[in-house]
Amino acid sequence: MCDITCGVPQGSVLGPLLFIIYTNDLSMVLSHYKCILFADDTTVYYTGSDMKVMFNNVNLDLKLLTDWFRANKLSLNVSKTNYVLFQNRYNRVINSDYSITIGNSIIEQKSEAKFLGLMFDECLEWTAHIKFIESKLSKSLYILRSVKKLLSNKILKVLYYNLFYSHLTWNHALGCNLQL
Repeated sequence: MCDITCGVPQGSVLGPLLFIIYTNDLSMVLSHYKCILFADDTTVYYTGSDMKVMFNNVNLDLKLLTDWFRANKLSLNVSKTNYVLFQNRYNRVINSDYSITIGNSIIEQKSEAKFLGLMFDECLEWTAHIKFIESKLSKSLYILRSVKKLLSNKILKVLYYNLFYSHLTWNHALGCNLQL
């Protein structure tokens, strides 16, 4: 047994609630970004039309965010941090001379990102999301086919709703309540 001086034990009942309370003021630190907090996942976003101003403001806010993390004894996993530059598919910026940094680390630009179970690509098209769902459904069907002779119809139905049907309905229910 040891004393905990900072943080919450992983898997504790109060952990999620305490984490939300602990990080609730994070969005107030940012002067240019808007912030979405969902459990232990944080998404920040910024809109603008002038690339130079946009990247400058993003880097300024990331400096504030880094200071906030340090002051609150939290760490940011920079290797899991990336950004997507959403843009019009007909008027795209191919090579940007700008970068986003956290400390001495350059943040990787991606062409797509997962947000609350939805895959978004840089042109806000559905191709990446459809491939993602197709992969999930294919794996679910494989599991159902593999166990169909071993389990009762009742159990198979439970598996179907958990493994297959949930992927078809999760994003629909989420989309009705998602407000950015």
